[in-house]
Amino acid sequence: RESTMLRYRYAEPLVMLAERSLPGSMIVDQTGSRFVNESTDYMSFGQRVLELNRSGNPVSAMWIVFDQAYRNSYVFAADLFPRMAIPETWYAAGIAHRSDSLTELGRKMGVPEAQFVRTTSRFNDMARQGEDVDFGRGGTAYDRYYGDPTVRPNPNLRPIDQGPFYAVKMVLSDLGTCGGLRADERARVLREDGTPIGGLYAIGNTAANAFGASYPGAGATIAQG
Repeated sequence: RESTMLRYRYAEPLVMLAERSLPGSMIVDQTGSRFVNESTDYMSFGQRVLELNRSGNPVSAMWIVFDQAYRNSYVFAADLFPRMAIPETWYAAGIAHRSDSLTELGRKMGVPEAQFVRTTSRFNDMARQGEDVDFGRGGTAYDRYYGDPTVRPNPNLRPIDQGPFYAVKMVLSDLGTCGGLRADERARVLREDGTPIGGLYAIGNTAANAFGASYPGAGATIAQG
């Protein structure tokens, strides 16, 4: 069985963009704990996972957790429109779980149940206050852009408290790079001494980014190209 990021039915990976930012959801690791601002840009999200791996605290599993209100309100995985059921094939593959109980959901996910319940409880308390003091979710314009403006005071936060509850497995994958080949104003690839290599060109994601290791926003590599 092939289990990709989300689209098990078609074995096609899908970037988790708005889904991560919408209120009524959070992401936990194999310990049942949050480890990141879920609403951050995907580059920073990936860098956070790699940072934890390098530090000796690897993220060996990721689950996006949400409730029925979330499922009723938002598109998920591109073609699951609000209120549509999660495909049975996802459950059969073990990349999705559903339960009326958070404790049981944690058990199905294979994470420490008590810690998962504590994480959810703390997340819900912060969501009710409208401030994520642990990771700052909803604290930037980027976060809020992908949130739900009808949810106040924080468009990225709402308690996960309207069962049944769901968990869908995520994996980290490659989309592009901020490294790449150095090129000049004519897109010619440069040697280490700065001279161009004849006939070799690089643009977009294949070229070293003009913004270095920073991520200004979606489409930056297209603009650079």
